[in-house]
Amino acid sequence: MQLNAINAYLRVHKERVGFDEDRKISTHIFRHTHISKLAEIGVPLHIIQRRVGHASEKITREIYLHITNKMKSDTKDLLELL
Repeated sequence: MQLNAINAYLRVHKERVGFDEDRKISTHIFRHTHISKLAEIGVPLHIIQRRVGHASEKITREIYLHITNKMKSDTKDLLELL
């Protein structure tokens, strides 16, 4: 499959797959999700960086690592143990 075909499918069927009609979507969103989920389960940053082919951890950290709801909840739980 070619990325252009998948991106075209997502644009046409985005509401059917759960995205708002006005949201721009492409396969790149899955890269962000993958990186966030790896961070969420505790995969070290340097491993994520190598896995996705970034030249440095800084790129991975600054562009892709968003604080997920699970990470917020886990941090809150940990802080309550103090």
